[in-house]
Amino acid sequence: MTGIISTITVAELLNGAYRLGVKEAERLKMDFEAFKLAGSVILDLNFDVADKIGELCAKHNARIRPDVIITATALLAEADAIATRDMEHFERFKEEIKLAPPEGILPEI
Repeated sequence: MTGIISTITVAELLNGAYRLGVKEAERLKMDFEAFKLAGSVILDLNFDVADKIGELCAKHNARIRPDVIITATALLAEADAIATRDMEHFERFKEEIKLAPPEGILPEI
């Protein structure tokens, strides 16, 4: 199984890391590099993702927020699931994609 991560997720996680300090952010960036070296992919925002975001927002009467961007990225990448600790943010998308806590997915990657 290959891991897929959206650049918006990278930004959110780095935001939290930088709030803890530059050393924590640097450690996290090294983790992302290891993630990529292990064969996983960090997907950039592009037109196709923007199109899917628009579609999801219209379908779910939602505003553009990180959860929609992450879901759109996952769906376009044909991911098996979204790993999240914030299940309530993704609840509206549970019919489109499986949701799981990171502990349930990361050991498989």
